[in-house]
Amino acid sequence: MHRSNATGLVDRLQQRGLVQRRDVASDRRAYRVVLTAEGNRVIREILPPYFENAERLWKGVPETRIRQLVADLEKVAREAEQIGARLVAERK
Repeated sequence: MHRSNATGLVDRLQQRGLVQRRDVASDRRAYRVVLTAEGNRVIREILPPYFENAERLWKGVPETRIRQLVADLEKVAREAEQIGARLVAERK
């Protein structure tokens, strides 16, 4: 996710009662986002099946290959961010 999408995501989670924004005393421009009781309940409900399915999905794929896939995806993400930053700079 790009950082520009974070505010919208937090807005939607807050509308659903899953998170709250709390002021950061040391920085009036910032908020701390925390799970509500309902958010914690949802996390406890969805994580076990998530991990179970992830385990099934990756079963049989060697750990070295998984690490390489993660490294490749991280590289693609960095390059995409650099391209995006260049495009924004060119528009100015």
